[in-house]
Amino acid sequence: MAKHGGAVAALDQLAATTIVQLVRTQRVCWGSACQHEGIDPALPFVEFSATNPYAAYYERISRKVAEAISNNQVLGYVGLRSDRREIPRAKKPRARK
Repeated sequence: MAKHGGAVAALDQLAATTIVQLVRTQRVCWGSACQHEGIDPALPFVEFSATNPYAAYYERISRKVAEAISNNQVLGYVGLRSDRREIPRAKKPRARK
């Protein structure tokens, strides 16, 4: 059981690390897109022009961030997801008498 618990913890850590890396990439894309437009990246809402080459990257990475958070639910999720089917974590086996 300890190995299984360790594997689940490792998957949770991997998911958290992946989300952090995606968010960092998203911030870089946001900054590049804003810089291309001459917009302050501290603004919460902007509209990028159709000619901004970084806008497509920002939109794509934003979708990946949302998908990763939705699929993994690192904070408080108690199962794994695979193709929209939920696979619950194994229950602790009962001691035999």
